[in-house]
Amino acid sequence: MGQAVAAAFVALLIFYSVVPLGCLIALVWGGTFFLRNVFLWALVTALLSAAAAVLSLRCPAAALARPGRMATVLLLPMALLNGFCCLILSGWSTGVLLSMTACWICGAILLIRYRTHAALAIGATVVLLIPLGFLSLFAYVFGSFGYNTVVQAVDSPYGTYQARVISSDQGALGGNTFVDIYTVHGGIDLYFLQISPKPQRVYNGA
Repeated sequence: MGQAVAAAFVALLIFYSVVPLGCLIALVWGGTFFLRNVFLWALVTALLSAAAAVLSLRCPAAALARPGRMATVLLLPMALLNGFCCLILSGWSTGVLLSMTACWICGAILLIRYRTHAALAIGATVVLLIPLGFLSLFAYVFGSFGYNTVVQAVDSPYGTYQARVISSDQGALGGNTFVDIYTVHGGIDLYFLQISPKPQRVYNGA
């Protein structure tokens, strides 16, 4: 039982890591990270977290295998990082926020139940919470000023590239129109999520 529960905790930790890792790869590569349905991803993550918390009730700390105990140290900080990334991708959706809050609560429950290097987990969470809190506030306040709308999308003759005419409305700051060229079949496409090369901007004007 302890081995199976440990495997479940490690699998949950890997699941938590998918979105932050995708965002990191896109940032280093200079591309863009895309989730097809952020709310559904967040909801599934919350359900898996709740299942892990319920599963922990059947496995006492003494019976949990070492990989599971180490996973409980990282679950809370990784849940925080995953939640921040999902909130940014969703544009601060209320449903995503509630789902991520459930994940954070479940991560805290697992940490309290097994108490493996709890001080280390709490310290890592606090260290992450401070910069992520400031970045979240900045993104929430300033991210609401601008809205981009795709006015027209035109594919190349062989479907390799797509040109998108985008209208950018910056509210009181004005707005402009730009044209971006996207590589349609480049990057990593796993259906539910994809990492695409950064689009090339060929026009930027009023």
